[in-house]
Amino acid sequence: MLNRAEGLGRTEIAINAQDLDEEVDGYPGASHRVAMCCDAMVAEMWSDDNLLSAPPDGIGQSLTINFRLPRRWQR
Repeated sequence: MLNRAEGLGRTEIAINAQDLDEEVDGYPGASHRVAMCCDAMVAEMWSDDNLLSAPPDGIGQSLTINFRLPRRWQR
């Protein structure tokens, strides 16, 4: 999703955990991987990215992060 947005010349993209799960797992499939998507999203956060929404425990479908683009340099 980040690469696609960057390829389109965007300077940022908001990614939601449910949307990411749908893209990688074919939601609503039998094996949801929302927790893994949340972990991957948080691990990819850089200092200039913004947390837009998060469930109380930090893991869930509502987790949304605004990622700045391009993502070529230091975190």
